[in-house]
Amino acid sequence: MAVSSPAIQSAHYPAAAGASLYDKLNSVWHERALQIFMAIVLAHWGEHLVQAYQIWVMGWPRPKANGILGLWYPWLIKSETLHYGYALVMLIGIWVLRKGFTGTGRMWWTVALVIQFWHHIEHLLLITQATMHHNFWGKPVPVSVLQLVFPRVELHLFYNTVVFIPMVIGMYYHMFPPEGEEGLSVCTCEWNKHEARRAVANAAFFLRPRSVADNPRSDNSAEITEWRQHSSNDWVKYFHGPEATVRNCRRPPVVAWEPTLWRLR
Repeated sequence: MAVSSPAIQSAHYPAAAGASLYDKLNSVWHERALQIFMAIVLAHWGEHLVQAYQIWVMGWPRPKANGILGLWYPWLIKSETLHYGYALVMLIGIWVLRKGFTGTGRMWWTVALVIQFWHHIEHLLLITQATMHHNFWGKPVPVSVLQLVFPRVELHLFYNTVVFIPMVIGMYYHMFPPEGEEGLSVCTCEWNKHEARRAVANAAFFLRPRSVADNPRSDNSAEITEWRQHSSNDWVKYFHGPEATVRNCRRPPVVAWEPTLWRLR
């Protein structure tokens, strides 16, 4: 039966004592933070999809197609402050949670960060024009750069799509890392992390230099012990020395960052 101890807990995650909020968000709180962040992203994504449905399927005029919230609060949807605020929250969220990703997952998450940075610039241009009461390029309403070519609804639906897709890919590789990247993250997002770390521990044990275990110290020949896997869960503890004994016991499944040799005090 697996047992818990402070030593094993610290092998997984950075110590909580004294850790900054940023470090906690990318370690022990990373999974929960991602869940909350993605709930916000999906809610906003749903607003854009409903707005597109109102225009293209229901045939509503564009000024009346304001999504879900716009049915009750049309002034809120028309506020450039709201749109810029969400773009800023999105940018900060992707940047803050990026450290918790590793390998291929971080690469895709970074792609989303770069695209969202430009999306934020577009909204910054819009809120600047609305605040200054001066529209650029002689337009009757505030417009962004690419809005000079594409309609606003389609453009921002596209922006949210091309940001959302690499985010999903990044989270997939974060939860199911490719071969060679298993067990690198320090959060709880990765599935089957215990099995991955156990495999690393097994490989490290059986490929370790044999000279240390086979040559106990002369002052106390019974002080060196080693663990060897007897079955998938059972481990056998060997005591080296004149009075060698063997004990069958169960080791905790998390042993990747623990040494395979212990010195008895």
